[in-house]
Amino acid sequence: MFDEEIGMTESRKRTKDFVQSVDINNDDRLFSFLTQIPDLPYAAYGADPLDSVKASISLFKKRLSSPKSEALGLEDKNRRLLGVGAYGLLGFDSKHFKAPMGCIDPIFISRQANEAGIRKLFKTCIKNLDALRCGHAYMRIPTGDLRYCRIAFSSGFYLADTSIEYILDFRKKPFLPSITPDKRIKIRMAGKEDNKELLSLTRRIFCNYIGRFHQDNWFDQKSAAELYVKWMKNSLAGELATNILVAELNGKLVGFITLKIESELEQIIKIRLGEGALVGVDPKARGQGIHLLMMKDAIRWFSHRVDILKMVTLANNFPPQNIWTQLGFKISSSFHTLHIRINNKH
Repeated sequence: MFDEEIGMTESRKRTKDFVQSVDINNDDRLFSFLTQIPDLPYAAYGADPLDSVKASISLFKKRLSSPKSEALGLEDKNRRLLGVGAYGLLGFDSKHFKAPMGCIDPIFISRQANEAGIRKLFKTCIKNLDALRCGHAYMRIPTGDLRYCRIAFSSGFYLADTSIEYILDFRKKPFLPSITPDKRIKIRMAGKEDNKELLSLTRRIFCNYIGRFHQDNWFDQKSAAELYVKWMKNSLAGELATNILVAELNGKLVGFITLKIESELEQIIKIRLGEGALVGVDPKARGQGIHLLMMKDAIRWFSHRVDILKMVTLANNFPPQNIWTQLGFKISSSFHTLHIRINNKH
């Protein structure tokens, strides 16, 4: 959408870097550029480096499959790529919050890129989202990239939350935790008869949740909580979950874990990946070992279906992290989610 030029001085040598559109499907530079990026997605899972590159390209293609999206590249005067990012509007979020919302995701930046160039890439994405009348956007950055965080903050972004990803690798150690029976608690797969109660339970669990939407006063708090209810609705419909594990306490539904298998990803990285995507326990039933029992059953369910099971939570959400580490999970990555408010003047 834009072809912009920036002049900068670095190491006493003046260069010119550009931000312009990149054709993800036909630009031969992209593959070579991504092979130089450390810690690509899925590298922590033991994926082959070239498969990690292919998976990263698939992330771009997925983003660009939505309308009003574009990939931008940061180039030096010799057209060498120093960074690539995709921006676009978020259809589901925009419809839910009744306002145009967008993202800059994925984004990869070379360590050879200097601050002025990175800032130009960020600002060009923001400028293009503004042209689409987008009022709010997010961007995710690995927690180790403090330089990029600093540049993002100076570009108008602010920290919304920090998340930690844990993985359990069934290839390294077959792990089937023992389950101590508790007559009060029953763990089972959800049936259609549970749909109504699961939606009600999700609403109770997330009404006071402290996530990135709840902490940002740009969002209506009720709408922020209802986003998780829609997540559960889509999980029940099979769009966001393969199955759903539920917990009963004295016959009452008090917890759930949505079980998801990333079948499309397996074709690229040759690793079967599973995720406990949405997890919750009724506030009135916490502290009785329900999360632990659900996780043990989830591990057994995933153990003969996937190679790796991942779980993600907020960095300051300590109770589930204590349980996961007890069960053999290891931290694989962490990332900041940054928000920005875009002041449209159209």
